[in-house]
Amino acid sequence: AFVTELGLEGIVPFAIHKAVQRFTGPEHLLRDFLDLFVRDELVHSLAAQALAAANPQALAEMCDRNVQLIEHRARQLVETLAPKDVREKELSPMQPLMQLVMQAVVPSNLAQMDFVWMPWL
Repeated sequence: AFVTELGLEGIVPFAIHKAVQRFTGPEHLLRDFLDLFVRDELVHSLAAQALAAANPQALAEMCDRNVQLIEHRARQLVETLAPKDVREKELSPMQPLMQLVMQAVVPSNLAQMDFVWMPWL
């Protein structure tokens, strides 16, 4: 299903798809682990510390909102096209993932990234 008329899609989209598919499965409890990491990052953020001091419930809401956004992105990475669409439109089954990767590597989007991440590119 991952072979197009030009050959294989490549190992990166397939690896991303399979890794995220495993993480989002019910047995891996992605949300539980994300709650821990996101809350820890928020606690160490100065802006979040000031907000939590004023309103303790706001930290929990902020953590929940961030975890929901991460889960939403993870579900987007797992999406594949239906076999009917693949045959009719002659697209890759991984087209939604490929579009997200293409959007991520647009120079204007990379320029908006936090400078701390630049060495990782």
